[in-house]
Amino acid sequence: MEDNQYEYQGIQFIGKLSSEIYRRGYIYFTKRLVPFDINYIQLLCLISLYIKDNQSQEQITDDLSIDKSSVHRAIKGLIEKEYVSRVRDEKDKRVYRVSLTQKARDIQTQIEEMTKERENLLSEGIDPQEKAIAFKVLNQMTQNANQIYEEEKKKNDK
Repeated sequence: MEDNQYEYQGIQFIGKLSSEIYRRGYIYFTKRLVPFDINYIQLLCLISLYIKDNQSQEQITDDLSIDKSSVHRAIKGLIEKEYVSRVRDEKDKRVYRVSLTQKARDIQTQIEEMTKERENLLSEGIDPQEKAIAFKVLNQMTQNANQIYEEEKKKNDK
């Protein structure tokens, strides 16, 4: 693979690189998720809930930066497979709270091992200092992307 395939007229397209990492991750996890009968978006929802359980569906959508309908379908599938439950918020009846079930907790270690393995494979040959720098830079770029997104959203809402 040539390094310059991510360049055009002197511009390096980091977005293309990150998109390829995402797509390859999708493929990597799809095969490994078959025993759990879940898909990649459902995996991302579970991970979000492993980090912070009992979130609103909107919080999960925001956390994952995935459209509402995809998260809704993913949550619906996780409910049907008994990995999560969804109840109306006591204080705000418009909000649904999503919580992990014991079935989801039972596979948490396997999910964590799977994601750690992928991260280790991705960072193979990269020393910890370089990995920390890459994380910091990508995190800043993500914040920039989110800011651009919010500004565009405000323009479109007017």
